[in-house]
Amino acid sequence: MVWQPCLSLAPLTVPLAPRGGGRGLAETPRSVAPRRARARAASGRVGTRRRSARSSPASSAAKFQLQVSKTKADIEGWKKDIKANDVNVLKKFHIETADELLYESAVMGPEFHLVANVKMGDDIYSCEDVKGPTFTKADAEAMLKACHSLAKK
Repeated sequence: MVWQPCLSLAPLTVPLAPRGGGRGLAETPRSVAPRRARARAASGRVGTRRRSARSSPASSAAKFQLQVSKTKADIEGWKKDIKANDVNVLKKFHIETADELLYESAVMGPEFHLVANVKMGDDIYSCEDVKGPTFTKADAEAMLKACHSLAKK
């Protein structure tokens, strides 16, 4: 077979490898979607989608997002950065110890953040909330409690 340049602007359909143990028919990308739709209709699942944990509604998405690192957080450095931030303005430190901070700040509305150091054996891990989503005080307290419950296996 000799390859020649295609001057047509029509969509190009590339055959895929046969599926299902070599039925002998190559499927094109366009033929896959209608076949799946027919299979869904035959099973009675038309118009219904099962939600996975990752496709939860946006309103409940930001309840618990904790980041754990195997490095000790510099709590004093964090305090200085939090106080100096003129965009996400500090309202109040709710918990302020040598190993943890839980604070309230505001950009568009109140939001709570945390950073904590947790000792597990000889190692020290740091926990912090993921930046971006806004958390309530109850959310931040639950994440802090979970941080304290970390244990090595």
